[in-house]
Amino acid sequence: MTRQGAPQSLEDATVRPDALQLLTLPGEIRNHVYTFACDHNEVKLTRSPSCKVQENPQEELSEGRQFYNLTQVCRQIRTEFLPIYRHTSKVRLQYIDLPAYLKDCVIHPSDEAASIGNITFDVFSDGEMSDNEDYRPVADGKIDILPVMMLCKHGPNLHIRCGTIACKWCGSKSHRSDFEDTLNALFRLQEHPALAEYLKDAVAAAKLQYPPRLTFEIRGDHWKSWMKDWKAGHSVNFGNEDMKSWCEGVGLRIDSLAGASRFERHGEA
Repeated sequence: MTRQGAPQSLEDATVRPDALQLLTLPGEIRNHVYTFACDHNEVKLTRSPSCKVQENPQEELSEGRQFYNLTQVCRQIRTEFLPIYRHTSKVRLQYIDLPAYLKDCVIHPSDEAASIGNITFDVFSDGEMSDNEDYRPVADGKIDILPVMMLCKHGPNLHIRCGTIACKWCGSKSHRSDFEDTLNALFRLQEHPALAEYLKDAVAAAKLQYPPRLTFEIRGDHWKSWMKDWKAGHSVNFGNEDMKSWCEGVGLRIDSLAGASRFERHGEA
């Protein structure tokens, strides 16, 4: 004898697609549901040693993403909900993971300008959010942020910003500088047309690393003799009139570049 109401087979116990009532609701109501079902708290992502940085709930790459699985329910819900989820959810990660995360999770496969994201990256050493070992370098710690800048310039719904710089000279409360302001300006090139034009014409790469340093690799025909004299380090010559003139031309502040920037001729690192 079978208990009344119990499923008679595995097939009977399986929820059929036509039972997904969300898709029967009007689009306006679905949008309200989607807006509610977003992670409004900041989500911190960390790289798993065994996999790439990707948004896969089975890989335990993040904490607190309560609603991410909804983006995987079916093609229609993914198409409707994922852009809202990306736009609303705030992601935080280490700078070294930024290119991989963008490639695996953010960049639109057919139209980069349609990429959506709200991302904060921190510049620190191997997971350490302190500067007790201030100049311990990150292994393989250079990333080229020039493609990321251009991605933000052409993607109005992609927002990337620098958060914490864990260097006692560049980011701590006791020795603060404005280097993060320079980094954030580079990710808002639509507000800095002269800088955007210079980067497009003169810069082959912009390498960010820890300890905090941004290296502009200058194309040969744009190289200036004074650039070899502007060195990264915390003792800098603010009287360098050529550097001052360059900063004024591209709309950057010399004091925010001091100590954490340098120039190299492209191909001669």
